[in-house]
This record gives sequence, structure tokens and C-alpha cells, in this order.
Amino acid sequence: MAKLITFARPLFFQPLRLQRSNNLFSRRKFFLCFADALLFLLDYYKLTGKKERALLPDFYCPDTLKMISRHFAVFFYLTNDDFSIDHESYFSQLKNIKPKLIINYSFLGFILSEEKKKDLAGLITEDTIIIEDYAHHVVDFSDWQPVNKHHYIIDSIRKHSPLLGSHLIGGAMAKAWGKQLNFYKIRCHFLQLVKGLMQYLSIIFNSRKLYDLSDKFFLWQDSVIGNYQDATLGSLGSFYLYNFIDSVKLKARRQQTAWRYQEHFKKLGSPLVRILPDEIAAKAELNYYPLFVDQSIQEDLMLYLKSKNIYLERLWEPEGEYIQQLNVGLMKSFLILPNTYLITEDDIAMVLREIDIFLKK
Repeated sequence: MAKLITFARPLFFQPLRLQRSNNLFSRRKFFLCFADALLFLLDYYKLTGKKERALLPDFYCPDTLKMISRHFAVFFYLTNDDFSIDHESYFSQLKNIKPKLIINYSFLGFILSEEKKKDLAGLITEDTIIIEDYAHHVVDFSDWQPVNKHHYIIDSIRKHSPLLGSHLIGGAMAKAWGKQLNFYKIRCHFLQLVKGLMQYLSIIFNSRKLYDLSDKFFLWQDSVIGNYQDATLGSLGSFYLYNFIDSVKLKARRQQTAWRYQEHFKKLGSPLVRILPDEIAAKAELNYYPLFVDQSIQEDLMLYLKSKNIYLERLWEPEGEYIQQLNVGLMKSFLILPNTYLITEDDIAMVLREIDIFLKK
């Protein structure tokens, strides 16, 4: 039976280390998930009733967008079809709408040159809140230069590890408040534990049935997490266990694996499938490898690869009241492949081989 190529990330299959934690991480500002950290900030700044404006990318998680839209009048800056940010749109919107909240996010990693950081500083006020959305990225640096005193980073460790939690980095507060224990938190951790166990066993026994079962628990948890009315703090265990994951090695391996995908997939000679340009892929930090696939074959390709134990998925399903303003074309144009510490060059070669067979059929 062919090896499973999945999005599973069991703890003991991660690069581990014995080292003190990143000094940017604070146990007192560790939340259950990205949405809980965001809820805390909304409460901290007393932002309710859509009295203020928020600026977000038009390529963004629909669930997080839905949450923000309950508290702000939402405006968008444009994302290019290669995931890069349209800087002209970004700075034009900053100038025109003067948002209270700015979300900096890019699937590739949001990067501004020093010159553009100065432009940003010149267009905001001392009270502007800026959030660097690191939900798909790893915080592997130990210093942080905020643009103002309300500039934050929020990550989401469940996207690249088997643990639940989000670090809130930045801000003058020494401690964040939130629910220490509630049924919501217990439920999320229970679902995470069961999902993780199923994923671990699916790797040990190379079982598609067990992985599919873990996926059901993931979807169940995904419908629960981030949907509680009060900000909830993360667990002590998740905070300290995460410190054992070597984030530098993990990030380096992800970049190496993404580049191996890139090199192998250049051999695909079909107009139905394309990849990022080399100059963009080489600089990107990719939590998943994006494969641009003609929409007419996406469902069939996903089903075919799953029959070969290869999991190819959609990142987001576009939905909600802002669908006309989102870059739906980009959302529907690509599928994601696993980019985990378990993926080897042989795995990537097998993925390429099976996609090639599918396309020739």
C-alpha cells in the first residue's frame, strides 16, 4: 500500500529541541486560538458596534473576516493572483479610509521594505491597531520592531503543530485577561487530542481510514474553535510543549520542501496545472504548497489522488456577505499539498508521478 501523504503533524515527528522558549512568547498572553486573541484585543480597546473601520486583504480566511465584520465596517486592499500584496491598493486604502484596525496578511508572508514601513508609519496615527496575521507562518525570530505601541503579531500554532494556541506578541499590557477554563476549551482540547491520536496511528499503520477519521474530528473542532463569546486563554501544557518544537528547523524544512515541490512540478507540461514563479516561491514561507489547477478538473484530481493516499485540499471555501469584494478567483484557482516535516523527496516525486498519470488520462 502506498505511503500516506497527509497534513498530519504528530509531536514526535517534529524537529524537537531542549531550549528556553522564544522571549517574544508570554504565558500570560497565550490564547486558545487566533480568534480568542483577537477577541481579547477587541475587548481591551472596547471596539464594538461597527463604529470604526478595519482594512483587510481581499484574500483572507472567511471565518476570521466574519468575526471582524461584527465589530467593524470592513474595507479591503487587493491581493495579486500570485498571492503578493498590491502595495498601491494597500497604501491608497490606508490614506483614504484611515482605518482603526489594519490586518497585514499574505499567504506567502507579509513583507514591507524599510522604505514602505516608513510610509506606513506616516499614514497611521498613534491609536491605529496593526495585527500581523501569522496564522500560516512560524514566529522563529526573537526580536520585534513594532511601528507603534498598538502593533501586534498573532500566530496559530495548530496550523503547523499538533498543539492548540496563539501567541499574542506586542502591546503595553503585561498580562491578558480571558477565561481560564470553560466547556469550550475542554471540548476543543478533547477534539484536538482525539484528532492527534488518530493522525499518529494513521502514520504508524499507514491507514487511510484512520486519517479520514482524524479529518472528521478536525472538521468538528473547526466548527467549534473561535466561536465562543469570550476570549479564552490557552493551556499551560500547550504553551510549554510548543517550546520543544525547533521552529528554526521546522521553518527551514518547510522552505526546502516547498522548493522541492517547485523543482519537481516544473516537469508538468499541462496547461491545466501551473505553479508559482520561481522568484516568488524562493522567497515565500509556505505552510502548504499551492498548486494552481483548472477548476474543471479540481474535484476529479482530489478524488484520484486520495485513492492513491495523497491528500490535496482546498484552503478556503469563499462565502459570506463580502463575497463580491473578495478575490474569489484566487481562492478557487488553487489547491494545497501537505508541507510538513514528514514529507520527503520521494513523496514529492510520487505526487508528481500520480498527477502526471491523471493528466495523461
